[in-house]
Amino acid sequence: SQKFISEIEMIFIGFTIHKIDDRINLALKLIGDFSGIDRCYLAQFYDNSTKADLTYEWCADGMISQIEKLKGVNVDTSSWWMEKLDHFENVCVNDVADLPRTAIAGKEMLASQSSRSFIIIPMIYNDNIIGCFGLDSVRTRKVWPENIVPLLEILAQMFANVLQRKVVDETLRQSERKLRSIIEKSTDGIALIDEQGILIEWNPAQEAITNLKKTEVLGRTVWDVQFQMLAKER
Repeated sequence: SQKFISEIEMIFIGFTIHKIDDRINLALKLIGDFSGIDRCYLAQFYDNSTKADLTYEWCADGMISQIEKLKGVNVDTSSWWMEKLDHFENVCVNDVADLPRTAIAGKEMLASQSSRSFIIIPMIYNDNIIGCFGLDSVRTRKVWPENIVPLLEILAQMFANVLQRKVVDETLRQSERKLRSIIEKSTDGIALIDEQGILIEWNPAQEAITNLKKTEVLGRTVWDVQFQMLAKER
């Protein structure tokens, strides 16, 4: 099992963030093949865990994908399985028919997906549940071996870290786009340099003030451009 964990870890080493979806899907496929189940997935919670999207899914041949159906799903935070997840407990069910009466809503949803056995592991980040990692057995009832649970918990934590990295990256990109828009629309001349003094931004107002195009200055040192401007003034 440790060898398998290392194999999954390698998928997420040295990847660029725009390839994260492909890497997650590859990891789910390897997990599905390794565990011999019919479906495995990641669901992410939002709006204080009252809604969920199935965001990633792998299905064995012949299985019907659920990813398009399970978007914006209302989550009953008082439900049997959600209460367990909120307490960072795993939900391990060998036979859906044996679910307690308090899990009737979940039983109906699982029946619509044809699940016969399932296991759900909470994905936790900074002591908050951000979603869950699940495995479904559709064709047969499955008795989940005890030694698989610690393995799945490690994988759930791995997915939580990767997904949080994606959130941070997307937030940063949004901030960068907003800043770039402000710079471009500003009537003040704005020039930005990096730690080495290389010009990395030169907005339209700065072009008008200096009569130097952005394409002429980016990548050059600020001192080089200043000398050029002084030479023109002479």
